[in-house]
Amino acid sequence: LMDSLHGRTFRPTWQDYNNLKTEVQRDSTPGSAVFLLADSSVLFWAEHGFQWIDRVKCELPTRELTLDGREPPVKASYVGVLNGDDPAYYEMFLAAMARIGIHDCMMIHTQPTKMEKMHLEQSDLVLLAGGSIAEGWIHLEGTYLGESVKWRYYEGAVMIGVAEGATLLGHKAWYKFRPNDEDWFIFKAFDILPTMISCNDKDDQEFFKIAKQVGPGVVGMGIPSGGGIIFNTDGAFEPIRGFISEFHYQWEKGYVTRTFVAPPERGEGLLVAVEKLKRREALYGPRVTLSPEEVQRQRELEAEEEEEEPSVDEAAHREAERLKEEGNRLFKDGNVKGSLQLYRDALRCDVYNPNLYANIAACCLKLNKAEDGVAACNRALEITKGMHVKAWFRRGQAFLMQGNVNQAHYDFREALGLDPSDRHVEQLKDETADQLRETERVEQQQFATQIHAAGQLATLAFTDQQLGPQGAKLLARCLRTNDTVQTLRLDGCYIRSYGAEMLGQVLKTNDRLTDLSLCRNAIQGAGLAKLAEGLLQNDMMAFLDLSHNTINDRGSAAFAEMLKENTALREVHLNHNQLTFDSITSFATCLKKNKSLEKLSFAHNLLGSECIWRLASVCIGHESLRDVDLRGFKLSTETERQIAEKTKYKRCHFKLGMLDPIPKLECPLY
Repeated sequence: LMDSLHGRTFRPTWQDYNNLKTEVQRDSTPGSAVFLLADSSVLFWAEHGFQWIDRVKCELPTRELTLDGREPPVKASYVGVLNGDDPAYYEMFLAAMARIGIHDCMMIHTQPTKMEKMHLEQSDLVLLAGGSIAEGWIHLEGTYLGESVKWRYYEGAVMIGVAEGATLLGHKAWYKFRPNDEDWFIFKAFDILPTMISCNDKDDQEFFKIAKQVGPGVVGMGIPSGGGIIFNTDGAFEPIRGFISEFHYQWEKGYVTRTFVAPPERGEGLLVAVEKLKRREALYGPRVTLSPEEVQRQRELEAEEEEEEPSVDEAAHREAERLKEEGNRLFKDGNVKGSLQLYRDALRCDVYNPNLYANIAACCLKLNKAEDGVAACNRALEITKGMHVKAWFRRGQAFLMQGNVNQAHYDFREALGLDPSDRHVEQLKDETADQLRETERVEQQQFATQIHAAGQLATLAFTDQQLGPQGAKLLARCLRTNDTVQTLRLDGCYIRSYGAEMLGQVLKTNDRLTDLSLCRNAIQGAGLAKLAEGLLQNDMMAFLDLSHNTINDRGSAAFAEMLKENTALREVHLNHNQLTFDSITSFATCLKKNKSLEKLSFAHNLLGSECIWRLASVCIGHESLRDVDLRGFKLSTETERQIAEKTKYKRCHFKLGMLDPIPKLECPLY
């Protein structure tokens, strides 16, 4: 029993729990309908004599009546920040809105004008177009435009997301910094919907990898090309034009499940919405929409008003410049706090002026507020897309104050790239480079001293020490001259593919290491390929554990080829990775020429019965193999019986069935 907020009465705990569940359910229910489309073709789709876009019209919100007793005219906004404000897509939006009689539309640019801001703040429908998340998100995260889009949703406006725009309306979004990167940068998006949204992903392969990277708790929806999803106000979702995919990360089993969800009977969803619209119009009357002529006249009147008197934006810009000049004067006179206040006042008039943020950063450096200086420089770099020299320079100075020499060196290098003639920046870049070299030398010496202090140490373990790629690099340098360590355990050290490459270089020359464990290091396929290069020239390594490393088919082929030539390896573990039939085929082919391997483990990979039969055909008669672990995949009783019969009197033992109902995470989550 819990104390009640009302006096000293009591109520049972289950009642509080039920109340909490009700609040959570209410908070997760959409405040207005949200339409998620894989592409714009859905806007022009017709079925059973009805235009599908009529469904959007049925969900338009009810607004407060004006003085003449009518609702205000419907307004629609198009946000094209992800595609660089491409006018061609805006023309498609206008054509779609004209089909339902909405003509009062406006494109909201990346840097919106006063009239665009006013229009967005009054819109009943907002469409977020697709494009590049990497280039567009910096103009939405924490900016006026991004916050206004979310605010319109909470005020009841209908939201439409197209392609990448639909992804941003979900719980998380993602993109790659470089096309060849294996990992995605995953971040919290608008979080309007409680799931992750994937669009135009053929066979949903990309989302499977992303879900693996995020880890347990992932819930997602996959929308195929030409399809869509409606999140209704009752919390239910409705597929459009065909099946959609629903994903759940099964933490008990360690993999992602996919379920196909069928749409309602043809025309059913639209007919229900039309009936709902009829009832609404019977109570409140139809929503008012302006004709194209009325919209044109309204735009002309707004333009005339802007010509008659200076706009607020122009006046604000002049005021910002005046405050900035006054702040510059105070800064030169040594009044740093006074100048900082003036710069901040100027920001209220011109929030997109990068020079103001750079000046604020200069004040923060004088006041020893390095963290605030970094934040101000970040904002200037976002606005200018990394083309502001002073922002790079001052952020580097702020990082130096924080002791982050590595990041400071990077910023000074970027600043020098924009202005090669600045000798002061060049000097700072060279100084930080010298500091980095000295720091690396000292760390390497300390690492070597620690290993040397251990004496004739045969086993070296850094389990869950978070060495990282750079730590692995230092360790590799020490191991090149070490002749005592035979067993190396780096489980959970997050060395990634770069660290694996460094260890691969060590394996080419080290003739003492016999056991190597690299579990939970996220080395992936690229790291596996680099290790394979080192093992090709190694005649001592007998035991290798690479479990929980998100290894896929990309690096497995090189590793399998290595097994043809390597005669030292006796035991290899590749459990809890992402190996598929292609990888197993490569291993099966190469194992025919391997004469030394005794134990091979593929437990909990993306295998099937065809993979098991493929391996069994090679391993049953293998000269040296004694143990093959293929657990983690549920086989039919008949298949297990057949394999048991095939291997009954053979030297190689197969482990089948389920194992580890709650496996460890495949890699650290960062």
